[in-house]
Amino acid sequence: MMNQKEFFKLSYLIPHTSYLRKTHARFTLIELLVVIAIIAILAGMLLPALGKVKETGQTTYCMNNLRQWVLRFQTYLDDSGDVYPVQTDQTIDDTQWYFWNMILNRHEGIDAGNYHQYTPYLRCPSDIAPRTYLPNKRLPAKTDQSYGYSAYMNQLKKNGTYEFSSWGHVSQRMIRMPSYLCLLTETNYPDFSPHCYQQESNPNKCIPMNRHNMSVNMVFTDGHGENKKLFSFGLYAGTAPGWTRDDKLWKQW
Repeated sequence: MMNQKEFFKLSYLIPHTSYLRKTHARFTLIELLVVIAIIAILAGMLLPALGKVKETGQTTYCMNNLRQWVLRFQTYLDDSGDVYPVQTDQTIDDTQWYFWNMILNRHEGIDAGNYHQYTPYLRCPSDIAPRTYLPNKRLPAKTDQSYGYSAYMNQLKKNGTYEFSSWGHVSQRMIRMPSYLCLLTETNYPDFSPHCYQQESNPNKCIPMNRHNMSVNMVFTDGHGENKKLFSFGLYAGTAPGWTRDDKLWKQW
């Protein structure tokens, strides 16, 4: 058995810890650059996928907003004898236009003149268009939302006459193909005319709005929703360049 004296004689064979620290391997500059390059490549591969996942989530959120409005429309129809609200009504208050969302608010006993009461479903998360605020730091009704209701649902003027006098209020029995008639879709303003395109001279009145990777969400009068690619559907009267014509998607009476 080794005694203490012999142990100390052999102690020189044990490397000193300071020596180990001095001789510890380190990354060279080239190795660090290679690691950084690999991380950059992986990030470049992952970020587009993450962005796509985020946009898919926003598209789904937007569609859920539209489905919530479908439920509110159905409540209105149940009480109105299956008659849809007009797009705008000027007979309720001669100081302002009542848009369809304000009419639904009024039907539910909510202050329709307050554009910001009970409107959690008006904004698409992908709608990042700048808004012009009023002096009271509120947004006007026409700009605080992402969805529109067709002008062919008619407009009621101050004198009680209709913009389209040949049909008046639209009722469910007038709709021949409920699963094909668009009820709400993505727009800049709540009132829009489905015969023009957003790149024309008056984009505020037009659809579709490209918020979801060249696609637009729609809900139909039978209650179902679809995400449609731009140019895969037609506009009313086919007046916009590059678009096909599909009148029945917007008007069936």
